[in-house]
Amino acid sequence: MFGISKPPSDTGFAELSAKLDGWSIPTDALDRVHDGAKASLAEVKALTEYEDGKASRLLTIVAFLSAVVAAVFTRFAADYPWPGFGAFGTDPFSALTIATYAAFFAYVLLVTGSVLIILWAVKPRFRIPKTWKAGSKPDRPTSMLFYKGILDVTAPTWGEAFIALGTKEGADLKAYYAKCYIAESYLVAEKVADKLRLLKPGVGVLQAAMWVLLGFFLLAGANVIMVKSSSSAAPKATPSTAPAVNPPAPVPAPGKKGG
Repeated sequence: MFGISKPPSDTGFAELSAKLDGWSIPTDALDRVHDGAKASLAEVKALTEYEDGKASRLLTIVAFLSAVVAAVFTRFAADYPWPGFGAFGTDPFSALTIATYAAFFAYVLLVTGSVLIILWAVKPRFRIPKTWKAGSKPDRPTSMLFYKGILDVTAPTWGEAFIALGTKEGADLKAYYAKCYIAESYLVAEKVADKLRLLKPGVGVLQAAMWVLLGFFLLAGANVIMVKSSSSAAPKATPSTAPAVNPPAPVPAPGKKGG
C-alpha cells in the first residue's frame, strides 16, 4: 500500500545484536567508537524530527487554506445554488456551475486523503525486535536508551546495571552504551525509511489537491463572469405605495359657532 515495502525481518537485527555482543571494543578505540555511534544516532534522530516538522508545516498550511476555501465556497453556493443535472436543457451555463461544485468536492476528497496519509506517516511507531520481546538479560536491560528495553527489567536491576558496568573506570559501561547507540541508530533509520515511504505519496496527493483547487478558483471566476448569480437574477420588488387618505375635516372648537 502506497509503495511501502514489507519491514525487514528480525534476522538481520538478531545478527547485528550477536555481533555486538561478541565484540570486545579495544580500549584505545573505545572513545572514537562511542562518539561515532552516538553521532550516528543523533543524525538519524534529527532526520526523523525534521520530517515530522515538515509534515507539521504542511498540515498547518492545509488547515489555513481549507478554511479560506470553505469561506469562498460558502459564498459561491449562496450566489450560485446547485442547478441540478436537469438544467442542461434550459441553461447551457449550468455545466459551469456543476463543474465548480465537482472541483470543490474533489479538492475535499484529495485533501482528506493526503492528510490521512501524512498523519499515518508521522504517527508514533516503534520497531521492537523479537530479540527484545523474548526477554532481557538477567543482569542488564536489552537497551540503555529505549524505554521498552529499560522497562523490561525491574527498577533495581536497572540500577544494578550501572553498578555492574561501572567498574574499570566505566569502560564497560561506555562500551555497552556504544553498542546500544549502534543498535538504536539502525532501528531509528528503519523508522525514518517507513516515514519517507508514506510522506512521498501523501505529498503527491496533496499536490494534486492544489491543482484541483486552482481549477476550482478558475471555474468560480468563470461563473462570476458568465453566469448570473441568484441575487442578480431575482426580480427586484417595487415598493408598494399606500393609497392617499384625505385628512379629516377640522372639528370646531367648543363654544365657537360657525360663521
